[in-house]
Amino acid sequence: MRRRDHNIFANATSLLICGLLAGVVVAAAAFPAVAMSGLAAKAGGETFASLPSELKQASAPQISRVFAADNKTLISAFYDEFRSEVPLKDISINMQNAIIAAEDHEFYKHNGVDLKGVARAIVSNKSGKSQQGASTLTMQFVRMSLAYSATKPQEVVDATKDSPKRKINEMKYALQIEKDLSKQKILEGYLNKAPYGNGAYGIYAASQVYFNKKPKDLTVAESAQLASMVKAPSAFNPTTATGYPQLLIRREYVVNDMLELGFVTEVEAKKAIATKISRTVKRPGNGCVSVAKNHWGFFCDYFYRWWLSRPEFGTSTYDRERRLKSGGYRVQTSMDVKAQQAARDNIGKEISQNNKNALLLAAIQPGTGKVRALAANRKFKLDDPAKPQNKISSDPRKAKKKIRGTYPNTTNPLL
Repeated sequence: MRRRDHNIFANATSLLICGLLAGVVVAAAAFPAVAMSGLAAKAGGETFASLPSELKQASAPQISRVFAADNKTLISAFYDEFRSEVPLKDISINMQNAIIAAEDHEFYKHNGVDLKGVARAIVSNKSGKSQQGASTLTMQFVRMSLAYSATKPQEVVDATKDSPKRKINEMKYALQIEKDLSKQKILEGYLNKAPYGNGAYGIYAASQVYFNKKPKDLTVAESAQLASMVKAPSAFNPTTATGYPQLLIRREYVVNDMLELGFVTEVEAKKAIATKISRTVKRPGNGCVSVAKNHWGFFCDYFYRWWLSRPEFGTSTYDRERRLKSGGYRVQTSMDVKAQQAARDNIGKEISQNNKNALLLAAIQPGTGKVRALAANRKFKLDDPAKPQNKISSDPRKAKKKIRGTYPNTTNPLL
């Protein structure tokens, strides 16, 4: 489409939206289960024109990973939301096609607002058939971006609640975003922000949680499954008795749409539909208790407390922790894997884990002060909340207690 034609189409879309607001078109029919509010009904074209069009996009929370000194051995990860953004080139074309088939057939044809979709929703909803919302991928991307950019609880509610006002805002933002970003960038942002259920946020996390693979390796069946879940992750959860059969139906629908749009052949579609859906999920470890080897937990805890003590990471402990768990950092520490194993082996020879006496070992590099290993004759774990020995992460020296129990409930000798 030529740029002039695109602008004409955009203007026409704006006029239609203004018409929706002014009541020229019965807008309530386009918004399922929602009646037009008095504000939206009387707003008119002037209100639409005055709405902001520049979308402020805050970075979505991403997982931070902590590595040993070799910068290859993963010690642990920290996150509030399991997400790691990837470029579109590293996402399977199957996944790209599947999400378009599932959510927005006209994605590459519209300019942010699908006029055909709006008309289709009006006809469907007024006829009493299944209700449709006519939200394009771009509009959904706007919704997710607004939610992540929110600084107040009410802003999150406003960005996600089902209302005519929210739809109008999304349309205005979507029209502008389509001018500022390419379709590829919008699709990339959508796939990286979308929730897929079971603690997976974004396509990288979803690929790991459900299939233990990278997004670039997703098959047609796997892509159709993930695209199916975006609409309602809880309703299409493969691990639940009600979600599994619903997901099978939804995935078949998506695969058939992929066939209709020419994304797959009939043979590929049949194979995808016949593929069994795995009902197991694998979430990555989170925090120091989830380290690959238990005795690494002592060093991990040392790093964690060091991070929380640093004012450059935030004004409060809470802010510092949030930054660690959402900043998407790759942290290379001083822990030497061989030295750590040697420390663990030697401390075990001196005093067993079951001995009432605690033995600590810290390996510090002369001249630099770098901590190369931390070990103790204890299993690294948190206290059982029902039978606490010490408060979690407490320092018995300050409490005038004898060292006992398990780490991190006892003390970190270098903090």
